[in-house]
Amino acid sequence: EFEKRLDKMGCGASTNVKERLDYITQLEAEVGDLKSQRGEALQRISVTESEKENIAVQSLRNRGQAGQARKDALVTHQQSQVEKAYVEAQYARAKANEEEVLRELKDLKTEHHLLKLEFSSAKLQHTAHVKHLERDILILQKEKVNTVRTLTENYELVIHELLGTLREKQEE
Repeated sequence: EFEKRLDKMGCGASTNVKERLDYITQLEAEVGDLKSQRGEALQRISVTESEKENIAVQSLRNRGQAGQARKDALVTHQQSQVEKAYVEAQYARAKANEEEVLRELKDLKTEHHLLKLEFSSAKLQHTAHVKHLERDILILQKEKVNTVRTLTENYELVIHELLGTLREKQEE
């Protein structure tokens, strides 16, 4: 319709208006392009903002994970210190037990040696006592023999005397 009106106005006016219309169409196309570019820019800004937020969230997660990793490392270090102290205490106990056992073994060896010495001493005393008893038995046997001889001799004397007395009485 607008172009029909332009045709009614005349040729000179229509060229001027046509140029204006072309210019307006060109401007509208440029406005459309600018709106399209603006939409793309807004979309890129939105994506960029979203990426910034994601990066910020990831950074916070990384910081949190790094903090947790430091805490875990500290706990692990403390646990290793506790375990090291425990192992050292176990070693000290084992060493003390070993020294105690060695001392007891030395005491037992000493006691065993003393018992051997006591046994040897008792054996020597027993041997000496047996030899002394054997000597005493020999002496007693000799005394017994001497006593039997003496008794026999005395008995013979008594018998001779009795016989002598009997003979004298018979002769009388």
